[in-house]
Amino acid sequence: MADFFHSLLEIIKVVPYTLILAVLILVLGLILGTLIAFLASRGNQLLHFITHFYISYVRGVPIVVQLFIAQAAIPKIALLFLKMIGKNESKVEVPSIVIVLVCYVFYEGAVESENIRGIFKAFDFKQYEAGLSIGMTPSQVLRRIAIPQLFYTAFPILINAFLKIMRTLSVAFLVGIVEIMASARYIAALSSDYIASYVAAAIIYWGVCLIMQFLVRLYLARNYRYL
Repeated sequence: MADFFHSLLEIIKVVPYTLILAVLILVLGLILGTLIAFLASRGNQLLHFITHFYISYVRGVPIVVQLFIAQAAIPKIALLFLKMIGKNESKVEVPSIVIVLVCYVFYEGAVESENIRGIFKAFDFKQYEAGLSIGMTPSQVLRRIAIPQLFYTAFPILINAFLKIMRTLSVAFLVGIVEIMASARYIAALSSDYIASYVAAAIIYWGVCLIMQFLVRLYLARNYRYL
Protein backbone atom coordinates (compact mmCIF):
# COMPACT_ATOMS: atom_id res chain seq x y z
CA MET A 1 0.00 0.00 0.00
CA ALA A 2 2.90 2.31 0.77
CA ASP A 3 4.24 1.77 -2.76
CA PHE A 4 0.85 2.70 -4.19
CA PHE A 5 0.66 6.03 -2.35
CA HIS A 6 4.29 6.78 -3.16
CA SER A 7 3.59 6.13 -6.84
CA LEU A 8 0.45 8.25 -6.69
CA LEU A 9 2.27 11.23 -5.19
CA GLU A 10 5.16 10.99 -7.65
CA ILE A 11 2.92 10.68 -10.71
CA ILE A 12 0.78 13.63 -9.62
CA LYS A 13 3.88 15.83 -10.01
CA VAL A 14 3.81 15.40 -13.81
CA VAL A 15 0.03 15.90 -14.17
CA PRO A 16 0.31 19.71 -14.68
CA TYR A 17 2.92 19.20 -17.41
CA THR A 18 0.70 16.61 -19.13
CA LEU A 19 -2.36 18.88 -18.93
CA ILE A 20 -0.47 21.90 -20.32
CA LEU A 21 0.90 19.79 -23.18
CA ALA A 22 -2.60 18.47 -23.95
CA VAL A 23 -4.05 22.01 -23.97
CA LEU A 24 -1.28 23.23 -26.30
CA ILE A 25 -1.88 20.33 -28.70
CA LEU A 26 -5.63 20.97 -28.64
CA VAL A 27 -5.28 24.70 -29.36
CA LEU A 28 -2.81 24.19 -32.21
CA GLY A 29 -4.88 21.29 -33.51
CA LEU A 30 -7.99 23.47 -33.56
CA ILE A 31 -6.17 26.15 -35.55
CA LEU A 32 -4.93 23.57 -38.05
CA GLY A 33 -8.32 21.84 -38.11
CA THR A 34 -10.11 25.11 -38.87
CA LEU A 35 -7.72 25.72 -41.77
CA ILE A 36 -8.26 22.21 -43.10
CA ALA A 37 -12.05 22.50 -42.77
CA PHE A 38 -11.93 25.82 -44.64
CA LEU A 39 -9.82 24.36 -47.45
CA ALA A 40 -12.02 21.26 -47.68
CA SER A 41 -15.11 23.43 -48.06
CA ARG A 42 -13.71 25.22 -51.10
CA GLY A 43 -14.82 24.11 -54.54
CA ASN A 44 -11.26 23.33 -55.66
CA GLN A 45 -10.99 19.63 -56.54
CA LEU A 46 -7.25 19.48 -55.81
CA LEU A 47 -7.68 20.96 -52.31
CA HIS A 48 -10.61 18.61 -51.70
CA PHE A 49 -8.47 15.59 -52.66
CA ILE A 50 -5.44 16.68 -50.61
CA THR A 51 -7.42 17.40 -47.43
CA HIS A 52 -9.44 14.18 -47.65
CA PHE A 53 -6.31 12.14 -48.37
CA TYR A 54 -4.59 13.71 -45.35
CA ILE A 55 -7.59 13.15 -43.06
CA SER A 56 -7.97 9.55 -44.25
CA TYR A 57 -4.29 8.81 -43.61
CA VAL A 58 -4.16 10.41 -40.17
CA ARG A 59 -7.38 8.76 -38.98
CA GLY A 60 -6.39 5.37 -40.39
CA VAL A 61 -2.83 5.07 -39.04
CA PRO A 62 -2.29 4.49 -35.28
CA ILE A 63 -0.81 7.43 -33.44
CA VAL A 64 2.13 5.34 -32.22
CA VAL A 65 3.12 4.58 -35.84
CA GLN A 66 2.86 8.27 -36.72
CA LEU A 67 5.00 9.07 -33.68
CA PHE A 68 7.80 6.78 -34.85
CA ILE A 69 7.58 8.19 -38.38
CA ALA A 70 7.85 11.73 -36.98
CA GLN A 71 10.80 10.74 -34.80
CA ALA A 72 12.67 9.42 -37.86
CA ALA A 73 11.55 12.04 -40.39
CA ILE A 74 11.74 15.36 -38.53
CA PRO A 75 15.55 15.30 -37.98
CA LYS A 76 16.05 14.51 -41.70
CA ILE A 77 13.71 17.34 -42.68
CA ALA A 78 15.61 19.68 -40.34
CA LEU A 79 18.93 18.65 -41.96
CA LEU A 80 17.49 19.27 -45.41
CA PHE A 81 16.28 22.71 -44.35
CA LEU A 82 19.70 23.60 -42.93
CA LYS A 83 21.35 22.58 -46.19
CA MET A 84 18.92 24.75 -48.12
CA ILE A 85 19.98 27.81 -46.11
CA GLY A 86 23.67 26.99 -46.52
CA LYS A 87 24.46 25.30 -43.21
CA ASN A 88 26.11 21.89 -43.52
CA GLU A 89 25.41 19.85 -40.42
CA SER A 90 26.01 16.12 -40.10
CA LYS A 91 23.39 15.58 -37.39
CA VAL A 92 20.52 17.49 -35.85
CA GLU A 93 19.17 16.81 -32.37
CA VAL A 94 15.45 17.54 -32.33
CA PRO A 95 13.91 17.82 -28.82
CA SER A 96 11.33 15.18 -27.98
CA ILE A 97 8.74 17.86 -27.23
CA VAL A 98 9.02 19.15 -30.82
CA ILE A 99 8.49 15.65 -32.24
CA VAL A 100 5.45 15.10 -30.03
CA LEU A 101 3.94 18.50 -30.81
CA VAL A 102 4.34 18.11 -34.58
CA CYS A 103 2.97 14.56 -34.59
CA TYR A 104 0.03 15.18 -32.28
CA VAL A 105 -0.93 18.56 -33.75
CA PHE A 106 -1.09 17.09 -37.26
CA TYR A 107 -3.11 14.17 -35.90
CA GLU A 108 -5.45 16.39 -33.92
CA GLY A 109 -5.83 18.84 -36.80
CA ALA A 110 -7.27 16.10 -39.00
CA VAL A 111 -9.67 14.92 -36.30
CA GLU A 112 -10.81 18.38 -35.28
CA SER A 113 -11.40 19.45 -38.89
CA GLU A 114 -14.25 16.94 -39.04
CA ASN A 115 -15.58 18.09 -35.67
CA ILE A 116 -15.47 21.74 -36.75
CA ARG A 117 -17.41 20.99 -39.91
CA GLY A 118 -20.01 19.11 -37.86
CA ILE A 119 -20.32 21.94 -35.35
CA PHE A 120 -21.03 24.54 -38.03
CA LYS A 121 -23.50 22.24 -39.79
CA ALA A 122 -25.40 21.94 -36.50
CA PHE A 123 -26.19 25.66 -36.55
CA ASP A 124 -29.24 26.75 -38.52
CA PHE A 125 -28.10 29.82 -40.45
CA LYS A 126 -31.72 30.85 -40.88
CA GLN A 127 -31.42 32.14 -37.32
CA TYR A 128 -28.64 34.45 -38.52
CA GLU A 129 -30.95 35.82 -41.21
CA ALA A 130 -33.80 36.13 -38.70
CA GLY A 131 -31.58 38.16 -36.37
CA LEU A 132 -30.69 40.54 -39.18
CA SER A 133 -34.37 40.86 -40.14
CA ILE A 134 -35.31 42.21 -36.70
CA GLY A 135 -32.64 44.91 -36.81
CA MET A 136 -29.68 43.26 -35.15
CA THR A 137 -26.22 43.97 -36.54
CA PRO A 138 -24.09 41.04 -37.78
CA SER A 139 -21.85 41.30 -34.70
CA GLN A 140 -24.89 41.22 -32.39
CA VAL A 141 -26.24 38.14 -34.16
CA LEU A 142 -22.90 36.40 -33.79
CA ARG A 143 -22.50 37.42 -30.15
CA ARG A 144 -26.05 36.76 -28.96
CA ILE A 145 -27.25 33.90 -31.18
CA ALA A 146 -24.56 32.13 -33.18
CA ILE A 147 -21.61 31.93 -30.78
CA PRO A 148 -23.64 30.74 -27.72
CA GLN A 149 -25.23 27.93 -29.74
CA LEU A 150 -22.00 26.95 -31.48
CA PHE A 151 -20.13 26.96 -28.18
CA TYR A 152 -22.86 24.86 -26.56
CA THR A 153 -22.34 22.24 -29.27
CA ALA A 154 -18.55 22.57 -29.33
CA PHE A 155 -17.78 22.64 -25.60
CA PRO A 156 -18.42 18.94 -24.81
CA ILE A 157 -16.67 17.94 -28.05
CA LEU A 158 -13.60 19.98 -27.11
CA ILE A 159 -13.49 18.50 -23.62
CA ASN A 160 -13.69 14.99 -25.08
CA ALA A 161 -10.90 15.92 -27.50
CA PHE A 162 -8.79 17.19 -24.59
CA LEU A 163 -9.30 13.97 -22.61
CA LYS A 164 -8.51 11.88 -25.67
CA ILE A 165 -5.25 13.79 -26.21
CA MET A 166 -4.28 13.32 -22.59
CA ARG A 167 -4.87 9.57 -22.85
CA THR A 168 -3.06 9.17 -26.17
CA LEU A 169 -0.07 11.04 -24.74
CA SER A 170 0.52 7.84 -22.77
CA VAL A 171 2.54 6.55 -25.76
CA ALA A 172 4.65 9.72 -25.98
CA PHE A 173 7.13 8.18 -23.52
CA LEU A 174 8.38 6.14 -26.50
CA VAL A 175 10.21 9.24 -27.74
CA GLY A 176 11.31 10.47 -24.31
CA ILE A 177 8.43 12.62 -23.04
CA VAL A 178 7.89 12.24 -19.30
CA GLU A 179 4.14 12.37 -18.79
CA ILE A 180 1.82 10.34 -16.55
CA MET A 181 2.54 6.92 -18.07
CA ALA A 182 6.28 7.53 -18.41
CA SER A 183 6.44 8.54 -14.76
CA ALA A 184 4.53 5.38 -13.77
CA ARG A 185 6.95 3.18 -15.74
CA TYR A 186 9.95 4.90 -14.18
CA ILE A 187 8.62 4.50 -10.64
CA ALA A 188 7.66 0.88 -11.35
CA ALA A 189 11.18 0.13 -12.57
CA LEU A 190 12.67 1.56 -9.38
CA SER A 191 10.29 -0.14 -6.94
CA SER A 192 9.62 -3.34 -8.96
CA ASP A 193 5.95 -2.96 -7.99
CA TYR A 194 4.40 -2.57 -11.42
CA ILE A 195 0.84 -3.15 -10.26
CA ALA A 196 0.92 -0.30 -7.72
CA SER A 197 2.43 2.16 -10.21
CA TYR A 198 0.11 1.31 -13.07
CA VAL A 199 -2.99 1.32 -10.86
CA ALA A 200 -1.93 4.73 -9.53
CA ALA A 201 -1.60 6.00 -13.12
CA ALA A 202 -5.02 4.56 -14.00
CA ILE A 203 -6.64 6.29 -11.02
CA ILE A 204 -5.07 9.62 -11.99
CA TYR A 205 -6.32 9.32 -15.58
CA TRP A 206 -9.76 8.38 -14.29
CA GLY A 207 -9.74 11.18 -11.72
CA VAL A 208 -8.89 13.84 -14.30
CA CYS A 209 -11.65 12.51 -16.55
CA LEU A 210 -14.24 12.61 -13.73
CA ILE A 211 -13.23 16.16 -12.75
CA MET A 212 -13.50 17.39 -16.35
CA GLN A 213 -16.90 15.74 -16.81
CA PHE A 214 -18.16 17.36 -13.60
CA LEU A 215 -16.92 20.79 -14.67
CA VAL A 216 -18.56 20.42 -18.08
CA ARG A 217 -21.92 19.50 -16.58
CA LEU A 218 -21.67 22.34 -14.06
CA TYR A 219 -20.75 24.91 -16.72
CA LEU A 220 -23.48 23.83 -19.14
CA ALA A 221 -26.09 23.71 -16.38
CA ARG A 222 -25.29 27.26 -15.25
CA ASN A 223 -24.84 28.93 -18.62
CA TYR A 224 -27.13 27.09 -21.02
CA ARG A 225 -30.08 26.00 -18.96
CA TYR A 226 -32.55 27.59 -21.38
CA LEU A 227 -31.06 26.23 -24.63
